[in-house]
Amino acid sequence: MAEKPLKYSYLLLVFIALTIPSTSNHGLFTLKSLTFLTSIQFFFLHLMFKKKMLKSSLKVFFISSASICFLLFWFFISQFNGSIPGTVAIDQLKLFVLTLYLPLLSLYLINERIITPDQIVCCAIYASMAYIFIKLLTLLLHSLHLVDLPSLVRLFNLRVMSMTIFNGVARIQFSTDIATPYLILFVLFSEKLGQKISGKFKILYLILSLISNLISYSRFLIAVYFISLFLYILSVPLKEKMRGALIACSLLISLVFICGPENFYNGFVDRYTGKSTQISDSIRIEQSRSLLKEYQATPYFGKGLGGYAKDSIRSTTGNFNMHSYEVQWLAFLMQFGIVGILLILSPICLIAFRLIYPQPSLISISFLILFALWIGSGFTNPYLISMQSGAIYTLFAIIPHQIHATKLRFA
Repeated sequence: MAEKPLKYSYLLLVFIALTIPSTSNHGLFTLKSLTFLTSIQFFFLHLMFKKKMLKSSLKVFFISSASICFLLFWFFISQFNGSIPGTVAIDQLKLFVLTLYLPLLSLYLINERIITPDQIVCCAIYASMAYIFIKLLTLLLHSLHLVDLPSLVRLFNLRVMSMTIFNGVARIQFSTDIATPYLILFVLFSEKLGQKISGKFKILYLILSLISNLISYSRFLIAVYFISLFLYILSVPLKEKMRGALIACSLLISLVFICGPENFYNGFVDRYTGKSTQISDSIRIEQSRSLLKEYQATPYFGKGLGGYAKDSIRSTTGNFNMHSYEVQWLAFLMQFGIVGILLILSPICLIAFRLIYPQPSLISISFLILFALWIGSGFTNPYLISMQSGAIYTLFAIIPHQIHATKLRFA
């Protein structure tokens, strides 16, 4: 009875997660929060009418319960230590819950045959395309002086990273930009994975996502974009390899001429060797030292949820996200200790194992490498816990279902 509302509220949540950037205050009455709460309500309504549950669904409930116990245990550790404000611990607790909700609910819905992996992946792809289109359209209107982007950012209280790329072009990166380069591989392999996405849509997505990604001006995300293209080219027959390489080269050459060779070169060199980059890297090095120092004080169980290094606080916005660091894995090590880190790595290793079990193929290995890049992003950027991060974990968690369903076991 409540299956359809649950299904569509879930798909709406995936769509919202990948189209609406995060706000600065993580408020309860934001669109993301309200969609999340609506989805939970429909889930509990569904459970009320549920007469019998599959064994596989019970496993998902067990994992969910274990995850909640894990988070509560480390929340109490932080409060027992007494040095971490409750608001900071609660903020990180909320981020973990938002991250875990989407992949766990997706596995439950797939097991109960309420939704298919194809529907989830298609929803994520179209959500990403919608975000890219809205972002680029807004930037175009801003350049024509029809819209004032800074006013919109202030109006909706959005979190944005900005800096000059070259004359007349500025970096604009929102939280939702982290998904774009990872979805490239899902778009390119969509036909082989059973999704009906046209070739024209793929080409349009490649072009617009490249422009959006370069405007985001993130070294890591730009690298992931081109690695995704490279993995696709390696994983297909020779004819498609040549076609993919031709498209990639055409995109890059076109972009160089649109920007101007000199501007493109200067922007590229400055991003990797410029003064602002050196400052950014030095901050990460300083954070690493401070976090490792804090870790050594409590190596086994860490400081608990919300933990931070007092001599290296990345952000004090609203006095609730002091737990957030660019070197996120070291922050987790400091917060959860070696015991907590091993527990966190358990489901990550399980997802990685399922991507190549029982027989690896070039396609499954490509997704495994992409997943490793996603997990590795936590060494340089705070990407790993958020609602949009939950959507990305979901895609990697369900891709084995599609690989098995379509029997993609060829080399």
